[in-house]
Amino acid sequence: MNGEERHQLEAALSRSQAGLSALTETIPALILIHQGGRCLCANAATETILGYPRAEIFKRQVWEFVRPDYRDLVRERALQREAGRELPARYEFPILTDSGQLRWLDCSARRVEFEGQPAVLVCALDVTERKEAEDKLRVSEERFRQVVEHIREVFWMADPRMSQILYISPGYEEIWGRTCASLYASPRDWLAAVHPDDRERVLEAALTKQVQGPYHQEYRILRPDGSVRWIEDRAFPVRNAAGEVYRFAGIAEDITLRKQAAERGDVFAKLGLRLSSAATAREAADVIVGIAGDLFGWDACYLHLYTSERNLILPVLTRDTIDGRKVDVPESSFTLDPSSLMLRVMRDGAQLMNRETPSAPQETHTSLIRFGDKARPSASMMYVPIRYGSKTLGILSIQSYTPLTYQQQDLETLQALADHCGGALARIHAAMDLQRLERQMDLLNRQGRI
Repeated sequence: MNGEERHQLEAALSRSQAGLSALTETIPALILIHQGGRCLCANAATETILGYPRAEIFKRQVWEFVRPDYRDLVRERALQREAGRELPARYEFPILTDSGQLRWLDCSARRVEFEGQPAVLVCALDVTERKEAEDKLRVSEERFRQVVEHIREVFWMADPRMSQILYISPGYEEIWGRTCASLYASPRDWLAAVHPDDRERVLEAALTKQVQGPYHQEYRILRPDGSVRWIEDRAFPVRNAAGEVYRFAGIAEDITLRKQAAERGDVFAKLGLRLSSAATAREAADVIVGIAGDLFGWDACYLHLYTSERNLILPVLTRDTIDGRKVDVPESSFTLDPSSLMLRVMRDGAQLMNRETPSAPQETHTSLIRFGDKARPSASMMYVPIRYGSKTLGILSIQSYTPLTYQQQDLETLQALADHCGGALARIHAAMDLQRLERQMDLLNRQGRI
């Protein structure tokens, strides 16, 4: 190579180095080369990102700028990479600037030769804003989960076709009685649980009204244990920046108690009027068991009065379902002596009793007395005392052949009905006593004894 060729080569190298230097000095990424952790060269962005002048950067080992809890990791990787070990080329770590500000770097590193010796070339971008946004999103998502996973309502999200459940909160398992996993696996399971009488209406609303805008439906569901619950379901479409619906979000609430309270209010409003027209204990009993049938349904029932002076039961009304028909059971089916269960109910208050199966032996409850179809024992039974003020007037029982038909709230409602009946029975007894007294007075008057 002659002198002119050498000169041209040196000039080209100088231009290349000048171009490379201009490039590294203008891009916003940190670029440096280090050996054994000592910085050999660094661009202007390194000063900006680290917050130190280059003279100070050259005096320190590069991992000294890293936040202490990440420092050993960065040091180990830097030295192993320089020694030729295979390591991940890219990773993220936090640094602390000269002012103590926390920043996150997305770092790429590789082994290079520098002046004939192994070194490490580092290129890093400041991703602090992205990390802060991710942290805010993570905190927001955590707060979201804390809320939706601890509320009694069911929060859900689904795709526009309702063919995929994107999220379902744990409340679903408590209200529907089915697992969240089963719904994720089969998104239409919630619809299969809807009461047959409500299903067509709910399906139509889910496939049409949700697309058009907010959706609001009330419907019944059947739980695996056979119980019925009322659901209020509200949903709305979620749109993207282009205005397209890309998911649905909704919240479903168990409103069974609210429905029952409203229904009970209506029943009690009618009950007072119907009982006021009852002239006999039998007529009052007919009213009360009819209302109980509307509220809970029953297969067998009885209403018996009690006289504490003689410790006797006075049967007023007894019915059972025989061959599919509700029929009156003769009073002779009962002994006039109250059973131990009757006495306990009148002394201690309402009782809810359930057998595990309808065919469970009657003898498991030795205080129970069979009536009507004695070969067919009841499976779910409620017993409540009939009282007026501090006086116990009798006992009311509602029974079903189906296990677990009645729950605690049903027992409370039946007791409220019995309390209403108690007032009517007390009025009827007072009227009958007055009539007896009037007849006695009339008899005495005709005999000239008064």
